Amino acid sequence: MFPSVIRPLLLVALFADWNQLSDVLSDRLGLDAPGFASPWKIPLTALGLVVQFGGIVWLGSVVWGRSSLRGLGWTFASATRLVVEGLALTVVLVGLVYAVYAAMEGAEGVHELTQAIATLPLGRRVFFTVMGARNAFVEETLFRGDLLGALEKRWGKVAGVLLSSVVFALYHRTLTPVPLAMKFVTGALYAVATVRARSLVPAAIGHWLLWAIVADN
Repeated sequence: MFPSVIRPLLLVALFADWNQLSDVLSDRLGLDAPGFASPWKIPLTALGLVVQFGGIVWLGSVVWGRSSLRGLGWTFASATRLVVEGLALTVVLVGLVYAVYAAMEGAEGVHELTQAIATLPLGRRVFFTVMGARNAFVEETLFRGDLLGALEKRWGKVAGVLLSSVVFALYHRTLTPVPLAMKFVTGALYAVATVRARSLVPAAIGHWLLWAIVADN
């Protein structure tokens, strides 16, 4: 390993640890309850944004990495093309989810998934849309902007796509074969879209809309 690769890997580890701590706090303080019943919900949500945006992205990837958001891949040249590619990626991602449901549960699984998506309450839809935007920005910056960029410079595009996708899959803390494979494949699709466009925008759009459409199904 080389320092240019170790730094983003350390950031991934810190990000994973923070998310695990957040999950523990959410369970113990009842932050998953609807609305704002817990007085801790707003301050801990704000703290999470500070850690992710200010700590991981700004201090970790920009300051420590001696880069900029533009240097990490947030470029918007040919914006129309980038948006179209992002929408096309979204179709592929949603299709992949449906394909997995069809393979595992058949037509009944596909029907149940469609019903779950169509009947998701508005409040939950807004929640997952906002969460998707946050996750898309932070994760695409870290995994496809910082980590993929470092791996690609050292070992080339193919190794960068594969290795960053392995790290992305393991970061989600599951060793169950199907979810692990899904995270690897989605990570690879995000990485390929980023390499192809030389921008994080298509991957971020796909990442965000997948959350907004499929939610936690």
